[in-house]
Amino acid sequence: MLLLETAAVALAFVSARGGDSELDLADARGAVVRRLTSNRASDYGPAWSPDGRRLAFVSDRAGDDDVWVVGAGGRGPRRLTRARGIDDAPAWSPDGRRIAFARTRAGGQAKLYVMDADGSHVRRLTRTPAYVTDQAPSWSPDGRRIVFASDRAGSDNQELFVMDADGREVRRLTRSPQDDGLPAFSPDGRRIAFVSGRTDNLELYVMRTGGTDVHRLTRTRVDELGPHWSPDGRRLVYWTQGRGGRPRLWTISATGGRPTALGEGFQPAWRPCNASGLDATTSAC
Repeated sequence: MLLLETAAVALAFVSARGGDSELDLADARGAVVRRLTSNRASDYGPAWSPDGRRLAFVSDRAGDDDVWVVGAGGRGPRRLTRARGIDDAPAWSPDGRRIAFARTRAGGQAKLYVMDADGSHVRRLTRTPAYVTDQAPSWSPDGRRIVFASDRAGSDNQELFVMDADGREVRRLTRSPQDDGLPAFSPDGRRIAFVSGRTDNLELYVMRTGGTDVHRLTRTRVDELGPHWSPDGRRLVYWTQGRGGRPRLWTISATGGRPTALGEGFQPAWRPCNASGLDATTSAC
């Protein structure tokens, strides 16, 4: 494993090379910089704080799947949620003061919640029936809206919705015959990347934040998942799950084209541009 300076870190991602899932850090080319977590539990779902100094993630090291936070160097892991069930999909607000996440309790499907960044003042955002799933929150850069995936429209598939950051004024963005999910606001707030099964498999798409001008980015025979924007908004990092194959990391232009392979792993997250010590090898700003 390469041991480079922290300034070279561009990506956090999940690796299963050791048998269980751990968090790794890599440069923009996918070369591993260091292992961030190392234990017998499953650690996944990394999300950078806006200043690039902390990572929220999900771990079952305390029994349930809870949201944790750790320093960018791997020190001081701290548990933020303690409710029974599954807490996952953490997403930082742009000011770094709050974290949105999905909570699944026994007998129901996931709902969206928000808490202060220290784990206090947990508040529920979505109040759909128990059988409805609300998941995968992503904040707009101005912190005023959250885009998410939900099957609340009454069909069997998920669609994308956007709501005010307090859970009010929910508006539907997509109307697809198949699942749309894993949305991510672009850094300029003008576009949303997402995955959709409107073809034979999950592919990457980008659309305007109002749900118009939908543009397909990938055309493969495997599932593309978890798009995440580079800090300058020019590229997307994502991962694929091949049929019977290992998960792989990729990057692609936000306008499409040929993707570039980065290596094995899944659930990548690009480090923010204003991160302390960030250098030009990560992504131009």
